[in-house]
Amino acid sequence: MLTENLYGVSHKYLPDTICDDVVRRAKELQTEEGCVGSVGVDKKTRDSRLVWLSDPWIYDWITPAVRELNSFLKWNFDILFPENIQFTKYSENQFYNWHTDSTPKDEFNTRKISVVIPLVDSDQYEGGNLELFDYAFKPDSKKEERIVSREDFRQKGNMILFPSYVWHRVTKITKGERLSMVIWYRGEKFK
Repeated sequence: MLTENLYGVSHKYLPDTICDDVVRRAKELQTEEGCVGSVGVDKKTRDSRLVWLSDPWIYDWITPAVRELNSFLKWNFDILFPENIQFTKYSENQFYNWHTDSTPKDEFNTRKISVVIPLVDSDQYEGGNLELFDYAFKPDSKKEERIVSREDFRQKGNMILFPSYVWHRVTKITKGERLSMVIWYRGEKFK
């Protein structure tokens, strides 16, 4: 199911204090290597560290806005529940290559909406750009023309939403550290 709107951005949705609270909470926990689906650790595709969070107060901040934007963007996906929150840390030379967050192999329900929230100011790191691959361009378009990367994808507290079937990546960090929060909202399989 393709949608009219590739993504949505809610500017400065999370206040700095909430972003900082999420970072503090995640730093209390032990990080693990970022995995690639059922493949496991694959440093050619993904190199990052992460922590899983499930604090209800974080969902209380995010979920109402996701439901509202789902309607506003005219996706109207039937979303049932969010997964655990992934706090992701990208340090120098780390990245996550092109991938989607959903798979047709999901038996009962599938990821429908991916949410990314940068948790640090964009001047704290270089590189580490979130890029989306815009399927709306003609197949004969140059690849570079089909890549969407915006400055507001980097701004602390902005909430970026896109359908989980959209190809996306995080480019290599060249300096500093990128901290972000990712949440996936699931629903019944697309019909």
